[in-house]
Amino acid sequence: MAWEIDVLVDVQDAPVGEDWLQEVAESVLSAVGAQPPLGLSLVLAGDEALQRLNLAYLSREGTTDVMAFSMLEDDAFPTAPGSTPVLGEVFISLPQAARQAKEYGHPLKRELALLVTHGILHMLGYDDQGSVEESRMRREESLILEKLKGLL
Repeated sequence: MAWEIDVLVDVQDAPVGEDWLQEVAESVLSAVGAQPPLGLSLVLAGDEALQRLNLAYLSREGTTDVMAFSMLEDDAFPTAPGSTPVLGEVFISLPQAARQAKEYGHPLKRELALLVTHGILHMLGYDDQGSVEESRMRREESLILEKLKGLL
């Protein structure tokens, strides 16, 4: 497939590598039926980076687990002829993911796969800002995570 997934692990002692994150992202894109060629960026960072993004873009104090920035929502990001369309960027806080994995009693890899899935679904137009929308998004996440079991 012609996925172009750029991954940056911007934290020390990450329990997963760029290859694993890329494989998860590719699997999520395949699971939702996204058609290549398509690109996206995925960044695994610390709390500080997510705190800055959360404040700058959502005017919220504190860290968050995942933030997704879609490039499909705005015509301000045209694709040059012959280049790969870019879905957007997903930023994940590794420390927050670790806290959530512990809280929910599941492995960190599962939490990271969930956050990658959540971010990609947001970029594809899924919303979790209402009970109906949130329920639809959670169902889709569960279906995708079931397909990703071999990676977890």
